[in-house]
Amino acid sequence: MSIYINGNKLAGAAYWVANGDKLQAVDPAADGYGIAAYLSTSPVREASTYGHNSPYTATKTGNLPENHAYKFWACVGGSAGQVCSNEYSVTS
Repeated sequence: MSIYINGNKLAGAAYWVANGDKLQAVDPAADGYGIAAYLSTSPVREASTYGHNSPYTATKTGNLPENHAYKFWACVGGSAGQVCSNEYSVTS
């Protein structure tokens, strides 16, 4: 999913890749915003670009049970706080 700020400026992207159980957050530009991607595992799996110089891609992997349903969402944040997307259903 692409993440936009101020209406139409691309801030980054978040991805869930079931083949490999891979969660990614991508921050392509030094614009003052960080990207975080989340998966509703227990504990919640997070891939975050916060605190890294751009461009930066954060990746979290780890084997999950096959065909299990999870929720996936992403957030964009800066000095004014963080705003998150809706949750989307994904499968491992």
